[in-house]
Amino acid sequence: MVALNYEQKHIKIHPTTRTGNKLLRVAAEVLHYIANNGGTADNHFTYFNSALPNDNDKLPKDKKRYASAHIFVD
Repeated sequence: MVALNYEQKHIKIHPTTRTGNKLLRVAAEVLHYIANNGGTADNHFTYFNSALPNDNDKLPKDKKRYASAHIFVD
């Protein structure tokens, strides 16, 4: 059996990145490969957890960006 090495961290609740609403079912799964230089799971977590919410807090409602993710893999 292979041992998995992973870290579990949750994005903070914020209206534009993680609403906190319970996921009742999974209707579809989307895998998105990002081949950007330096794009680690930790960097993506930081973006969704602090950079995007902080930027959105400064924008008017019609200019906010809504995005989230369930898992980041290196």
